[in-house]
Amino acid sequence: MGATTPYVIFKSRDGQVQSVNLYFAGGDAAGYQAPASQSGIATATNNPTFYLPPGIWTIQHITGPATGKTRLWCNGQPGPVALDHASVIAMAASGNTYGAFRGGSQFGYMFVVESAMAA
Repeated sequence: MGATTPYVIFKSRDGQVQSVNLYFAGGDAAGYQAPASQSGIATATNNPTFYLPPGIWTIQHITGPATGKTRLWCNGQPGPVALDHASVIAMAASGNTYGAFRGGSQFGYMFVVESAMAA
């Protein structure tokens, strides 16, 4: 499986959007922390931690891979929001949003694989 660089678009309650690009190497095992970039395409060397601006945010859109599951961690701890990527992609395509996340410099987020991701 080849590497993929999907992106996630977060939307705030007041209509702001924030894009995060992720890096999945292909066939990533549970525990893999997906490198992230908020200023371009993520690479294998990016830090997995990203920060959302202050406010309350939801996932508005997410692209593939459509297999596997990730969990959004906050400050190094597993959070309550798990993402079955195929389900979240379908939900976002129908205009729904997913989750609720607090922004601000005190909340460092990362996507961590829970079940194997395929490219």
